[in-house]
Amino acid sequence: MKICIITVDHGKPALTSALYSSIINQTEQTVEIVFVALENSGKVSKDDYLFLNVQPQNIISSKVHFADNDGYFGTASNYLKNNDFDNFDWIIVCNNDLSFQKDFLLTLNKRQSDISNRYLVCPSVIERNCDINPLSRNKYPESKKLFWDFYYKHRTLASFYEFVRLPISKTKFYVRSIFKSKSNIEGEIYLGYGAIYLINPIFISRLGGLPAETFLYQEESVICGYARNFDNWPYFLPSLKVNHDSHATLKFIGFDRDYELRRESWWATRKFLS
Repeated sequence: MKICIITVDHGKPALTSALYSSIINQTEQTVEIVFVALENSGKVSKDDYLFLNVQPQNIISSKVHFADNDGYFGTASNYLKNNDFDNFDWIIVCNNDLSFQKDFLLTLNKRQSDISNRYLVCPSVIERNCDINPLSRNKYPESKKLFWDFYYKHRTLASFYEFVRLPISKTKFYVRSIFKSKSNIEGEIYLGYGAIYLINPIFISRLGGLPAETFLYQEESVICGYARNFDNWPYFLPSLKVNHDSHATLKFIGFDRDYELRRESWWATRKFLS
């Protein structure tokens, strides 16, 4: 099996280094890997990526590519359009605030024959010992759409919600921990979390790259929507596991700018949730 792992790094090479370490420490030694870090901040140099020189036998190549900042999927899409990936089994596009659990590639290799015809595979994404995937197993709830419609039409509500978001988030994690057994069910889902996707090159070829309707946020609505349109729903495979440091690359964006980005993305992609 041959895979390409692409991460978009906006000036956080230390995060990319930790991600890379989790890949080279995999227990599976027969999978061929190409690792590509797309640096789009313009704030760091090649010297910050000397860790890529460490290449054990299960890594066939690794490199950093300095790119224009076209957002998360936009930056990855531009790179994919200019390179040939037809001979790969999977293209893994992910945030750099992740780490792969040690048996990730071993599990993937064992399940390859079962999932090879899937366009989009979504692993377990572990935050604070809780799996936050899938975002939505069936259809995206209408109540959530109405809430976010109201949220992005009323800036005052958004400001207030920021004060209560943390306790609400903790409550959600508690509720999900109670129903943990249900979250571990393998199968087709409506939405998979955007921090990481295993993407079939056939899917990328049919799309002409990755969909990049937004600069940041809501990419899961778009790519999962396109997969469903091809009658190949995203597939949740909970035995594949990664750990996630929950928006570690976005923590320093101010609320006003963050709200603007999220609002633009919501209205641009809401149609994919119908």
